[in-house]
Amino acid sequence: MPINNCKKKFLSLLMCLALFFPTLSISKTAQDIPITGWSKDPAIEAFDAKFITFIKKWRLPGVAVAIIKDGQFIAERGYGWADKERGQPIQPDSLFRIASVSKTFTTVAILKLIEQGKIRLDDKVFDILNDLTPLPSGHANPQIHQITVQNLLQMSSGWFTKGASSDPLFGPWFGKIKATLSPELPASCETVVRFMMSMPLKHKPGTHYAYSNTDYCILGLIINKVAGTRYGYQGYENYLNREILYPLNIRNMFIGSTQLKYKMPKEVTYYKESKASPDEGPDHSFYLPYGDTELLKKNFSNGGWVASAEDVAWFIENLKQFRILSPASLDLMKTKPSFRPKEATSYYTMGGQIYHDKAGREYWIQTGSFTGTNAFVISKPNGTTIAVLFNIKPFNLFAQFRPELKNILMNSNF
Repeated sequence: MPINNCKKKFLSLLMCLALFFPTLSISKTAQDIPITGWSKDPAIEAFDAKFITFIKKWRLPGVAVAIIKDGQFIAERGYGWADKERGQPIQPDSLFRIASVSKTFTTVAILKLIEQGKIRLDDKVFDILNDLTPLPSGHANPQIHQITVQNLLQMSSGWFTKGASSDPLFGPWFGKIKATLSPELPASCETVVRFMMSMPLKHKPGTHYAYSNTDYCILGLIINKVAGTRYGYQGYENYLNREILYPLNIRNMFIGSTQLKYKMPKEVTYYKESKASPDEGPDHSFYLPYGDTELLKKNFSNGGWVASAEDVAWFIENLKQFRILSPASLDLMKTKPSFRPKEATSYYTMGGQIYHDKAGREYWIQTGSFTGTNAFVISKPNGTTIAVLFNIKPFNLFAQFRPELKNILMNSNF
């Protein structure tokens, strides 16, 4: 079935057919780990076996997987528990925080605005956000007027250095950052941007890559401004729903909450890994899966979305099929930044990463992590898209967990 807005009806039909054809729908237990969902590809049996081993090794509570090949879903899986205490298994449509995979959605919204002629790649960011005043001095560093929309998309604003130990949005906070932002810690996107307006740049914009949540939170404010809404998650969320998600029949995504009382009916329970993750930094007080900090709403455009694996895979597949952006915009999204060395085989582009294996095959990858969640999406050169969402952030995430997961997905028979 080609991709179209009948996707939800197609999935509903599969579930109905499962009543009469049990091979389409599977609900079983493998080594005390429940498996739900369906598949029409025989390769799922080998995948199940390998994935169950992976889940047990890393002691993962629950995982959802959605797989699209040649324009149609071929498998959706839930492994493990959405809520261990209540004995509720993961379902294919379970909802998860997707953390920095949110940046891909923000990138697409910005490129959509560019296609519509409302902004340009080379527009100066603070010419657009001309109503923001800096904290604490009230005087903007003149260097910031060099920063363009493209610099933010490529995480090359110049404020940060690669491997920086502090993130003004997530901490740890110390020195001037803590002294200025402490009344509001963790601070909102708007407050952090106003703080950064007076900060000196470490590099000339567009010359160095440094992973930056702040760059993508600014892009969210740009979407607010151009869409004519107040700064914050609500206007951003409404804009993306109206312009991008609803036309794809994606209607169950939303900016999440850190308050347990606001957890949605299909949303999983998030678990904190018992062994502290070294990439979380020394101050864990704001990183708990639940609390009243509203970190997700404050980081709406760089890490706030909640979604199912099904909807994330559907979004990426529609993007690949040029149903959201033009081919030229998608090429731009994947283009290696000019400041990257020619020999680089793995690099961040706009809202995602490009990875080339030893054979030169290209993979497009989106990742995200936050205490209680981890997300990984891969588009393979054979046309397959796989979205994988977890309700825990494993320890040794970057050094061991993600490389192992990437290897499983790259070498699967899908």
